[in-house]
Amino acid sequence: MGICKLGSQGRVTIPKKIREQAGLRIGDELEIEITGHGLLLRPSHPFKRPFWGCLKHKRLSKPVSVEDMNAAIKRKYRERAFSKNSCS
Repeated sequence: MGICKLGSQGRVTIPKKIREQAGLRIGDELEIEITGHGLLLRPSHPFKRPFWGCLKHKRLSKPVSVEDMNAAIKRKYRERAFSKNSCS
């Protein structure tokens, strides 16, 4: 857990250790939501950056369905998400 302070223009600086654990980078967009437990902050596009360039072009003997592509993306996302240290 980290502590941060609300600045004069409503800005919050997320501690470096938490940014690194969450895989956040400068320019990433975050969503904020009020929940019954407080504020929830999460990446607005969690699937966007982790997959840039991960699907390399290969000449396949047959076309790949959208379902197969989605399954491959989910599989790769899970591999990357669970390979990092979790915040819990």
